[in-house]
Amino acid sequence: ANHLRLNELSNKQAISEVNKNIKFLKKIGVFKENWIMCYPYGAYDAFIKRFLKKKKCFLGLTTNHGYENNIKFNNLEIKRIDCNLINKII
Repeated sequence: ANHLRLNELSNKQAISEVNKNIKFLKKIGVFKENWIMCYPYGAYDAFIKRFLKKKKCFLGLTTNHGYENNIKFNNLEIKRIDCNLINKII
């Protein structure tokens, strides 16, 4: 809701932030089960992952560089490729 680093908040504050996002998405009619979380600043921790799993979050996008090429990946720690670096990768 406020784009805060979830891993720097208390558990109660982190829960509140995630729930505010879910409430907003429901209000505008786009919330579904198996939703995707983009961690603000890539910041998350074990508590956040457990809570998101409980809330039926399907994917958690990190800011960790790379891509998933393994069928057995951690769905709440998905890596990304920075589009600003794509020319260096190709």
